[in-house]
Amino acid sequence: MDIYKIDINKSIEINENESEDLEENLCTLKQLAEKRYRIVCKLEQDKKKICKKLSDYLIRRGYNWKDIKKVLKEIIEYE
Repeated sequence: MDIYKIDINKSIEINENESEDLEENLCTLKQLAEKRYRIVCKLEQDKKKICKKLSDYLIRRGYNWKDIKKVLKEIIEYE
């Protein structure tokens, strides 16, 4: 019975650490995307081209598409 409790506690700790890492990753991604958005907006006016350039840039940086999509929606709607 104690082995199960220890294993469950370890699993909970790992999940908490992963969720903190994901939040940090999303925060970093959003900062990078906002910075790049300001640069790209000076060169492009078309929203589709801006999204394409930003997403390509962030994919090259190694971020997941679902995270990129979420952040781009926030940035584009905010502006």
